[in-house]
Amino acid sequence: MTDTYLLLGIFLGIGVAVLAAWGAYSYFEAKRREAFRQLALRLGLSFEAAAKQLPEEEFGPLPLFTRGHSKRAKNVLRGSPSGGPLALFDYQYTTGSGKNSHTSQHTVTVFRLQDNPLPWFTMAPEDVFHRLGAIFGYHDIDFPHQEEFSRTYFLRGKDEQAIRAFFQPAIVSALARTKGWVVEGGAQHLLIYRPGKRVAPDQARRFLDDTGRIAQLFA
Repeated sequence: MTDTYLLLGIFLGIGVAVLAAWGAYSYFEAKRREAFRQLALRLGLSFEAAAKQLPEEEFGPLPLFTRGHSKRAKNVLRGSPSGGPLALFDYQYTTGSGKNSHTSQHTVTVFRLQDNPLPWFTMAPEDVFHRLGAIFGYHDIDFPHQEEFSRTYFLRGKDEQAIRAFFQPAIVSALARTKGWVVEGGAQHLLIYRPGKRVAPDQARRFLDDTGRIAQLFA
């Protein structure tokens, strides 16, 4: 009987802990949602608690949006605070399943460039895996006269000639001075984010300004 009560106590304790964790998560997510709603009001942007369609359906097959499953976009701000159409939102997706699953979360901005179609490309902070991949033919587009950019970022895409033509020296030089960003482009959409980071609501305006400056390089 003692063992039975002990097991019941353990299961009850686990259940209470799970409920408490879920309650805390729900509370902080609700606070985050309200903070972004208030930010949208201050900036004159529209707000959606959850996107009505998947980003891949709205913005095209940018690499981030084609990964994983259980994709969600929430806390969506839309409008043109600096003269260019954009969407800012929290985005998450899951890879693997069960005990081997992992959920990635990012705050991203997507800009629509109306007059300047982009080649399809991905630019990400270069790391050891990219350098190892180069040994096995995972090609990185480098610029011989822009060594700082080539050390800082890994750039690739299907049409290397079009990408090289688009990445003019002024763009490459400016990007080399902005560390830690992922930039993906294709057709009229430009996606910008810092990998694995959700932006705090009180830092969202600065995030918009920073990503807006990067978007201007391409516009």
